[in-house]
Amino acid sequence: MRLILPAGLLAASAALAAVLAVELTAPIGAVEIARAPPGDRAASWTAPPPFTAPPEDGFALINVHSPFSPLRQAVDEPAASDGTLAPPDVMLMGVLVSSGKSIAILRRAGGAGTTDATVGQTINGWRVTRIEADRIVLNAGGNDYEIRLRPGSQPE
Repeated sequence: MRLILPAGLLAASAALAAVLAVELTAPIGAVEIARAPPGDRAASWTAPPPFTAPPEDGFALINVHSPFSPLRQAVDEPAASDGTLAPPDVMLMGVLVSSGKSIAILRRAGGAGTTDATVGQTINGWRVTRIEADRIVLNAGGNDYEIRLRPGSQPE
């Protein structure tokens, strides 16, 4: 009984060695490579125009403010023409609060999906200044705007 396993492994190894020997010594058949039909394809191809880099002064802001900095923030959206900014038409769907970061889950009016926002982000020109368990506070031009969770969806 002790010799069955080693004998089986030896037989399997011998069989695999035989298959390998046959594969290595078998002749390789002739290989035909199809040629492209003759034609004037090269004449119909035109080279693209050479690349011209934009002026270097267009990158000055990137050189001053690294795009990889964690302190980088989005540029505020322009305010309405009469000086007042309408509050964003969003609904607060939920809030995730942890020790390091709070995230508000918002749905835009008429939108099928949701988006998330953190403190410091801008929504239609309004900066998120505070995220609490049942509300978020937005600020634009010194005015605060509070969005609460829908009734019945507040945490217990």
